[in-house]
Amino acid sequence: MDSAKLNDWMQVIGLFALVASLIFVGLQMKQTQDIALAGQYQARAESTMEFYLMNLESSQGHMAIFSPSANEITRGDIGYYLMAANFFWVKYDNHHYQYTSGFLDQETWEGLESRIEALWERCDARWIYEENHRKAFRESFNSYLASLEDPCRPEDSTRPAWKNELPESDQ
Repeated sequence: MDSAKLNDWMQVIGLFALVASLIFVGLQMKQTQDIALAGQYQARAESTMEFYLMNLESSQGHMAIFSPSANEITRGDIGYYLMAANFFWVKYDNHHYQYTSGFLDQETWEGLESRIEALWERCDARWIYEENHRKAFRESFNSYLASLEDPCRPEDSTRPAWKNELPESDQ
């Protein structure tokens, strides 16, 4: 075999080696992304589990989570109600950011979206978003919430009377 043919074969082999190495690098990048997504999913699950475990260990706050209305919450649960609602608004803003950034798959987002919609439909808790978070959240999350069906009337989004009775430091 002359040197020109050998050179041609070496270039073909080199080209295949280059393509194979690029495919390998691409597979490694995909695997790294999958691991990162799994890690974020795990972190979200741990955060939620910690919140619920805290509730299992204490009777404090059970009424705040499971009451159909803020008016049914006991005075002892008021502070917990506020913290729980704040926790979920911040958590859902983070989920929305992760979804729009491509860190959440569609299936996971659809499950989270149903929870966001359920909190959005809690008219008696809407004032917590309006007063505490609207200005703090990213505009894309606020726009997303504004695009949801809204069963609440404007007067539903005002703080309940008991909120006005809390000491200034708790507000």
